[in-house]
Amino acid sequence: KIYAEGLQMYFSTAWNRTDFFIALAGLLSVILDAIGVFDPRSLSLIRTLRVIRLVRYIRRWVDIDQMIRMMGKALLALGHVLAFIFLVFFIFAVLGMNLFGRVKMGVFGATTGIDRHSNFVRLDHAMLTLLRITLGGNWGDIMQSCKVEEPFCDAHLG
Repeated sequence: KIYAEGLQMYFSTAWNRTDFFIALAGLLSVILDAIGVFDPRSLSLIRTLRVIRLVRYIRRWVDIDQMIRMMGKALLALGHVLAFIFLVFFIFAVLGMNLFGRVKMGVFGATTGIDRHSNFVRLDHAMLTLLRITLGGNWGDIMQSCKVEEPFCDAHLG
């Protein structure tokens, strides 16, 4: 950092001077410990100066705390949106069960359209079929299967 900013610019900031002092004290404690001049327990006082660096980051905690609160509010709003989407899916699934619940399965083959996996017979299948339609998974065949007439659908039954 000293090399990047230059000596004069680096020491113009109080935090940089503090960091330099702490790094110098840490280096001094390592050298004195290696030489064996002081007892290692007395050097722990110099090493505790590193805690001062945390003060620099505590100022930023307010910003991080504010960001986490905003994310919490956004997730709560997202939960409301998902609940609304679920309600819309539920309404259309019940409507699909009433309108297309008796359509014969497998009119266009076993793997396309209304089959044992995607149909409107039960609520869970209707919800999954609507999800499949919404995501674009073979929705045209499902639409064609729901347009069937007389031999595959009885007008009296629905």
